[in-house]
Amino acid sequence: MLFFVFYLLTRLLIDAAARSWSYDNLKTYPVMQLPPKKEKRVQKKMVDGVEVDYEVEVEVVEPMKRLFLFPGRETVRAR
Repeated sequence: MLFFVFYLLTRLLIDAAARSWSYDNLKTYPVMQLPPKKEKRVQKKMVDGVEVDYEVEVEVVEPMKRLFLFPGRETVRAR
């Protein structure tokens, strides 16, 4: 009986100190990038002394939007 009470008390103390879950045992993946958008832009070019407008299709990669503006992982805090 005494052993059982001791076992329960130690389990309660261990469980209270430990977290119920952690990212250490989960596989996480990087955020999926959005596909680049294609935009049509008008550029001017000199051809035989005459300025000619022509359309160019350009892929534009938008930066990721962040919900919270926390600093990145690269930053190191001074202690």
